[in-house]
Amino acid sequence: MSSLDGKETGRRILRMKQKPDGLFTSNDTTAVAAIMEMEKGGIRIPADIAVAGFNNEPISNVIKPNLTTVDYPAGETGEIAASSLINKLRNSSQAGLSSIILKHRLIVRESSLRQKTNNTKLPG
Repeated sequence: MSSLDGKETGRRILRMKQKPDGLFTSNDTTAVAAIMEMEKGGIRIPADIAVAGFNNEPISNVIKPNLTTVDYPAGETGEIAASSLINKLRNSSQAGLSSIILKHRLIVRESSLRQKTNNTKLPG
């Protein structure tokens, strides 16, 4: 997904009668483009719609409000994928599945933090 996809997503949300509570995108670039488009249409982030992305790209710290995102080891993911593929090609007679768990973390920033109201109970 790209910034064009984010803009189109933002436009689609603006046309909805009933808006979603939140938006989670496959990458930060798409999330930022969606935020910018929704804000042009009068949607307040995060008061109206919370937004989160994925990748922890540098742009996530530049956009206002700062973007909530998932940080994951992209380089390590690629290395492990390539290594697994090479091992599979070398040992094609061994058909087996393996599980690989990589550390990741949710970085909560302003784009998903809603203020408490008298009518809303938030956890914590």
